[in-house]
Amino acid sequence: MRKTIALLVLFISVFAFSQTYEVHYRFTPILDAGDENSEELTKMLGKEQLAKMNEMLGKPKFFLLKFSENKSIFLKDTSVEEEKMEDMSFQDGNTKVVLMFNESESETYIYKDLDELTLTKQADILGKEFIIHDKLTEFDWKIEDSIKKIGDLECKKATLRIEKTPEQFASEQKHAKDKNNVKSYTDYTAYYAESIPINDGPDNYFGLPGLIVEFVSDEFRYEMTELKITKENSKFDKPKKGKTITQKEFDTIFKEKTQSEEVYF
Repeated sequence: MRKTIALLVLFISVFAFSQTYEVHYRFTPILDAGDENSEELTKMLGKEQLAKMNEMLGKPKFFLLKFSENKSIFLKDTSVEEEKMEDMSFQDGNTKVVLMFNESESETYIYKDLDELTLTKQADILGKEFIIHDKLTEFDWKIEDSIKKIGDLECKKATLRIEKTPEQFASEQKHAKDKNNVKSYTDYTAYYAESIPINDGPDNYFGLPGLIVEFVSDEFRYEMTELKITKENSKFDKPKKGKTITQKEFDTIFKEKTQSEEVYF
């Protein structure tokens, strides 16, 4: 009897990984109407331009996660047509600020290897392409005693707290009216479905005992809109364009290249 159970478990395990999962996500920015920077931005942009900027920033984007054999790619969902938006620029003292609303062709291609726990992604700095290859961040998820029904899926809740970099924290404090209200961390909430046996999710997030169906912070929301499963494995290509560097090296280059021009993606 014990051998029969072992063989059954092995069969189920092999079957689960002999599949390709295609997960479609809608990404929606969450704009804070009471943002403390709005007064400063109104002075720089004017009310009309600020309203136009908020309209553009609030538009949803669509992404696709493809998972097979413990490897995945996360990229723009080309099956959904998105409205093209014009970039904006303005002067803040001696600094030119460029608001880039449209992704370049090299953006948003993330390859994850969950066996090796590595991440490889395409990146771009002012038109120059790079490949970032580094270790995946192993998140310290906290599983909550809460269940949410999302469509036909029963999803469990997990929370995550990520400390901001010193640069992020300093930048937010610089622009905040009340510096005491600026948090040194960001909180995230995920809902995952154990019935979908892949420990992956949107962007670089992973590590829960089931697919991340919904992922939310104070600034954005990812929601699964469609799931397709095919009973065959798929092979995914890693990014190939550009020099291969680590995330730390990329951050250093980004800081050097943009020190005279503040760029928002």
